[in-house]
Amino acid sequence: MKKEDLYNSIDSVVPNEVQKSRMLKEILNPKMNYVKTKPKKLVIAVIAIFCLISTTVIATNIPAFQSLLEKINPDMVKFIKPVEGVCIDQGIKMEVVAVARYDNMVKAYITLQDLEGDRIREDLSFLDYYSIKGAWSGRWSLIDLDKENKKATLFVEAENDKKFEGENLIFKVENIFYDHKKYEDYEIGIDLNEISHDPSYINATTEQFMSWSHGKLYGGLLSEEQIVPILSPHTIDFKFSNIKTSMISNIGVIDGILHVQVWRDTAFDGQGVSIYLKDSKGERIDADTTITFMLDELKKIKNPEYSYYSEYIFDINTDNLDDYKLFGDFHTSKQLKGNWEVSFKAEDSEIIQLSNIEIDEPKGINIDKIRVNPFGVTILGNRNIDADAYEFDIKINTQTDTIQASIFSSTWKDLPYDTKEKCSDFILIYDTEKPIDLNLIKSITIDGVDVPIK
Repeated sequence: MKKEDLYNSIDSVVPNEVQKSRMLKEILNPKMNYVKTKPKKLVIAVIAIFCLISTTVIATNIPAFQSLLEKINPDMVKFIKPVEGVCIDQGIKMEVVAVARYDNMVKAYITLQDLEGDRIREDLSFLDYYSIKGAWSGRWSLIDLDKENKKATLFVEAENDKKFEGENLIFKVENIFYDHKKYEDYEIGIDLNEISHDPSYINATTEQFMSWSHGKLYGGLLSEEQIVPILSPHTIDFKFSNIKTSMISNIGVIDGILHVQVWRDTAFDGQGVSIYLKDSKGERIDADTTITFMLDELKKIKNPEYSYYSEYIFDINTDNLDDYKLFGDFHTSKQLKGNWEVSFKAEDSEIIQLSNIEIDEPKGINIDKIRVNPFGVTILGNRNIDADAYEFDIKINTQTDTIQASIFSSTWKDLPYDTKEKCSDFILIYDTEKPIDLNLIKSITIDGVDVPIK
């Protein structure tokens, strides 16, 4: 294509670079006169439009895409397509730079840039507050951090148990966590000799708990209907000097068993707490059982929208509490709530599909289909109700080399006990250490058996 044709193609894209530049300046410049009349409505409208603008375009003269090519594996270049999709919230600019979509897999390159502060760092995370619409599993990794421009480049991978539907995909982030800090072997400073052996407590059933870890508790394992005493919350409220989002809500001995109750502020998700003891020799003693639950405003175990508690239960000799000290491991982070959402086009591409695979499969396991795309392999099949879950060893043999595939996710559907069905379906999704050129595939090796690709 001639240089003049490239320029004509780029100019036909709506909005063009001039328009986008003007929009960005209008959003970011507080001195613009037009925001004074109805600032909230106007700014929201502009941002909403700006967040939804995205288009697959010619790569030439797209700075974000050209910059990306310098940071990624060269093997990926021919599989991805440039995308221009931008959203700005809380002073953080998120941009979908490039994407590849094949069958049930999506790979995307995303950038995050702090336009106002220094919140984009090496330790940034999203926890579970990010998604690609339609995906049922995913992961991301930081591949580059530009400290000078406060900009991070992320590689996002998403997978589904079936082909992604629709032309448009949506990448969304709701929370950004940063400035992570760890406090390990933190001595809490409570004298266990001074705690109550007759504390106030609540009798609760295990079905009221969010979760519990099995272990020794009152002579046996927890059952679904067992009554367990838990400490009345916020009796002592022992606060930590460095950790502001957690505290010891109560502590005491119930029926000769040590209970330590920890409260965590549910308004802050980027944190973790683990309570344990150390004996006179300095050896760590973890709780025999840990219970988590919620309390409503009336201190009833009821609704997960209320405060979060963990009760650590230690089956130790409580007559000699001077032999023990209370410790904890904590991690905290700052949390930025927002709404970063970009809709972008991702065209589906060709795959290889195999059926009626004839190999010596494990007893009771049958392979129905194998789908291969440049980023991985999906195996669909069924198993006899008595057969164990199984992972195949998968290799893709090309004209130039052999590429190992590793299991990314597996779904083995269970059958209800009263069913008359004799088998259930499974889906195994593998990804590869590098992209695959489908035109170069000769065969797929499954548990040592070559399956030729015609």
